[in-house]
Amino acid sequence: MKIYLKNTGVAVLLLLVMSACNGVFEYSPYVTQVKGGLKHIITKNSDWLHKILSDAEGDIKIAMISDTHYDYIELKKFIDHINSRKDITFVVVGGDIADKGLLKEFEFFEEVMKGLNKPYFTVIGNHDYLAGGGEVYRQMFGAYNYSIEAGGKKIIFFDDVFWESNKRPNFLWLENELKSTGLKKPIVITHIPPFGDQFSKEDESIYVNLMRKYKVQLSVHGHVHTSYHGNYYNDETSYVVVPSMLKGTFYEFTLTDNINVKESKLQ
Repeated sequence: MKIYLKNTGVAVLLLLVMSACNGVFEYSPYVTQVKGGLKHIITKNSDWLHKILSDAEGDIKIAMISDTHYDYIELKKFIDHINSRKDITFVVVGGDIADKGLLKEFEFFEEVMKGLNKPYFTVIGNHDYLAGGGEVYRQMFGAYNYSIEAGGKKIIFFDDVFWESNKRPNFLWLENELKSTGLKKPIVITHIPPFGDQFSKEDESIYVNLMRKYKVQLSVHGHVHTSYHGNYYNDETSYVVVPSMLKGTFYEFTLTDNINVKESKLQ
């Protein structure tokens, strides 16, 4: 009986804690039901971008951040900065929106991002796949692989997470997408760089050869939390790694014929 009373007391205490944390406490890491208003963000933002581009004059400039995880204060600083910049057309987030793949983390992220006065686009990161995060991401943002067009470029967002997704990246989809770029010089954005930890030598070779074959100008990534810009494989493709949001750093890409790449710091 003492054990029963003790367990009952613990249960009541947990219920009180959960009640006090209403809106914050995640009762299960596998809750994946995204609220209707938060669904299909990429489709909504694509429509928004299309309207912006129809009236745009001059070069298109992108601001990119990555690995926001739980750095909501730095994320808010970034949004305040970008909102004050009329020269930035849209924003790209390079994955790892969540840390544990929890629905509540994705909701916190979107709560901050809805303050942005420009459209934004995401690529899925390895942390986003944890728990039920892959399903949350799909409902909230849309397909893992997709493309948009802006500034005479085709911008391809490609899911290259191996371990947490339990699948091999769809390189056939990537090649078909690269084939169909026509005169639009492509940019590829993934979370993990081909020289990152999840790529085998074989998969690294497949990715790099696709970049060479289809003359990809820029291959952009996050994941490793440090900054890099250079011709990593001594070929015509320029590789960029965008550091984590905690570093207070973002990259700017101006879509001219020769893409201008600039690393910027938040003040």
